[in-house]
Amino acid sequence: MTKFLRIALIVCGLAFPLFSQATAGNTVDGQGASWDLVIQNRKVFSFRSGLGSMTPKERLNLAMNRLAQMPPVEMLQPVNYTLAPEAVVVKVGESPLFSIAPGDLDSDIGQTLEDAAIRVQDSLTEALKAEVAQRNVRNIVHSSLKSLVAISIFVFIAGLFGRGARRARRKIIRLAVSMPKLPGSSAKAVSPFDPRRISVWLAILVRLAHYMFLLISTYLCVTYVLECFPYTQPWGDTLGAGMLRLLLSIGQSLLHGIPGLFAVAVIAFIARALTQLINSFFKSVERGETIIPWIHQDTAAPTRRIAVALLWVFAIVLAYPHIPGNQSIAFKSISVFIGLLVSFGSAGVVNQAMNGLAIMYARSFRNGDYVKIGEVEGTVSELSLLSTKLHTIRQEEIIIPNSVVIAQTTYNYTRILDEHGVGISTTVNISYDTPWRKVHALLKMAAEKTKGLAKDPAPYIIQVALGGVCVEYTLVVHMVEEPKLRQFVKSDLHQHIQDVFNQYGVKIMTPTYVDMEIPNTLPPDRWYDEPAERP
Repeated sequence: MTKFLRIALIVCGLAFPLFSQATAGNTVDGQGASWDLVIQNRKVFSFRSGLGSMTPKERLNLAMNRLAQMPPVEMLQPVNYTLAPEAVVVKVGESPLFSIAPGDLDSDIGQTLEDAAIRVQDSLTEALKAEVAQRNVRNIVHSSLKSLVAISIFVFIAGLFGRGARRARRKIIRLAVSMPKLPGSSAKAVSPFDPRRISVWLAILVRLAHYMFLLISTYLCVTYVLECFPYTQPWGDTLGAGMLRLLLSIGQSLLHGIPGLFAVAVIAFIARALTQLINSFFKSVERGETIIPWIHQDTAAPTRRIAVALLWVFAIVLAYPHIPGNQSIAFKSISVFIGLLVSFGSAGVVNQAMNGLAIMYARSFRNGDYVKIGEVEGTVSELSLLSTKLHTIRQEEIIIPNSVVIAQTTYNYTRILDEHGVGISTTVNISYDTPWRKVHALLKMAAEKTKGLAKDPAPYIIQVALGGVCVEYTLVVHMVEEPKLRQFVKSDLHQHIQDVFNQYGVKIMTPTYVDMEIPNTLPPDRWYDEPAERP
């Protein structure tokens, strides 16, 4: 690939003398159509008007013909001009090349004939020197050799730097693997100062430095190669001037931005100090160490987050005018783009956050409470602005969006836990041929056999409805155990209800269907049919 690149450069360098000495280009400016005289990729003059009986195009063709017949020795003679009443004659030595008419002047800047002649004198001198150099085969070969040497040096240094960067990354990785982990670090929680994490960042920095070096060195190499040849020298000058302007612009921006950066740093320092003060105050309220009448202990955490968010929004508003480049078009475009992203993408997030704040300030539940939200029952492990997490008895973590939480009925069994315990209710349907007093006695008997239920208040029964074929009884008991054991205690209660009703020959029915072929009772000798185990 390198050999092909070198051959291509030599061919291009030797082909440069075959280009036309001068080229014509038709352009349109504010004054109308113009014909440009271009010598070796350098614009010398623009013919905008006719002179005598000649059109601008004919004047350009005449200048090109005179330049094509001019020998290289004559091109090196001084360029001069002669002022005339109606035009300026531009000469190379004693040979006239073309004339400058009043209609060729740029009226927008108030240009005079003499100003135009002086400008043409400088540009034509430089263009003719490039023309002579381009016609010299020895000069082209010398330029080609210089460019090949520059490319070879660039390839050598780039390869050397690349090998060094790869070797450095390998050494960093080997060193990080050989170093022990910091105490307390694990696979899930890695300290920011862990050697492995630091090695990853160092490897990324080495790769970025490698890419930056390749980018800058390639730019400089291309600039130098273009400046070696007369025809491409304007392009190289443009690249070099562009790099210089960029460096000067960056330097000036850094110098002019120092006061603004200092102001931004001061605002950030003050905002951080106030954030620490706010966090300390509200955390003391959250722990119960400080009592404020208008701030409840449960709402201290969301109030702290809101206060900190408002503080930093205010700090950003104060710091924005001091950010370097805040008036630039690029900065404004990025600001508008970020604003659009936030506007279109944050509607759902804001809705969830507002619902989360409503739940927090309503103090419906907090972390550690045993609740039932809709059909999900478990212990609250996390209450955030966007969602609520529950741990169930099945060792599942259920994540419920706050918009769903606020739309569901929530039962908090921990909040109502007192000396009487948490209430549990269950419903059975018994046919009319069974005395209700017997049903009440059986339900109370099942409650007495269930462990974990309170004796005071005593269990009680409510006859909820009189159905078409059965009566609906609801047993209400109170549990003295932890609320998270509610499902297990309720399961034991259901087992004892089945046992007691079977023992006394009472059939538990559904409210809408009765199958007369099914035995009403289950004999005690079948209570422990296989695979059930006797106690």
